[in-house]
Parts: sequence; C-alpha cells; structure tokens
Amino acid sequence: MPAIGSISLDRSSVPDSLVATEWFSSGGTEPARIWRYDFSSEPGYLATDSSSHVNASAAYETNAVGL
Repeated sequence: MPAIGSISLDRSSVPDSLVATEWFSSGGTEPARIWRYDFSSEPGYLATDSSSHVNASAAYETNAVGL
C-alpha cells in the first residue's frame, strides 16, 4: 500500500494532471514511487476509463529522497 507523502497540480502537462509522490525513509531500501493522473475535460474530476476507474497515466520509481 502506498504511503502518499504529497500531491501536486501539474499545469504544464496536457491535460493538466495530479502528481502524487510516496513518502519513504531515507534509510529505506525501497525506491520512492511517483504517479501521474490526468484530469478529465470536466473541471475538478480525474479522467476515468470505460469502467469509471481512475488509473495512473504514468508511474515512476526513484531513489531520490525528500520528494
């Protein structure tokens, strides 16, 4: 289960997107994860698939600390 540490609005992407980062301890052995979720054309809502599920449009892993 992810431990979400922060969320951010990215208006430089098309469409705008929500970026969520995972908090982890600097002494941990697991990489931090980052997810990007696209917003829909309807203001204030995330984009959904045909089953009305919200899926990340991109996911990344990094060893960077302090995301």
